[in-house]
Amino acid sequence: KLATVRAAIYSEMDDSTNSSIALQTAADTCALVAQMHEQSGTPKGLRLAVESYIQSAWITLWFGGDVEVAQEFLASASTHAIIDEIELQRFNGWISLRQGNIVEAIKILQPLADDAFALAGLSLALELQGKLKESSINYLNVARTQGGTILGVWCRNRLQKILKSNFEIRDEVELLRPLAEKIINTFDLIKNDPREPFSLTVE
Repeated sequence: KLATVRAAIYSEMDDSTNSSIALQTAADTCALVAQMHEQSGTPKGLRLAVESYIQSAWITLWFGGDVEVAQEFLASASTHAIIDEIELQRFNGWISLRQGNIVEAIKILQPLADDAFALAGLSLALELQGKLKESSINYLNVARTQGGTILGVWCRNRLQKILKSNFEIRDEVELLRPLAEKIINTFDLIKNDPREPFSLTVE
């Protein structure tokens, strides 16, 4: 989860390189956690494994990773549970999108416009088609409703690139930016310093 938090903050600070690295780390970590839960063999462990595999697949597709890897994650999840039809439809839409089948992706994702993740994929597909007005409206809707999430930040950034203008969807973002910079500096200090972040002596 630390990698995902770092990715969100890097993304908020428009640091795409470190954001991509952190999100790849998050996907790899989710996959490792899934394997650990899977090995437990308990009903709870298998449920957590399914959730982690699905999360790994989603992160991989969302940020343009290898489609076959994402499909392998979904196949692993499917060995322990039946994936919800709507969730599977969303995944199929994103898979088509990442494979370059834009028309097919729009056809699959359009009926799921009430789902934020599907709407984000639809927005990207429309953007790639050059339908920037429709794409912008959808990005704005997701950015507003998911403002406190990585998805919301990602959609806001896509919208800013289309409009070639920097803006904030929510007024409180500017107030939080200095705090975000302090947090990311602390993360980097912990990551680069081999010492424990604090010590405690009890007498």
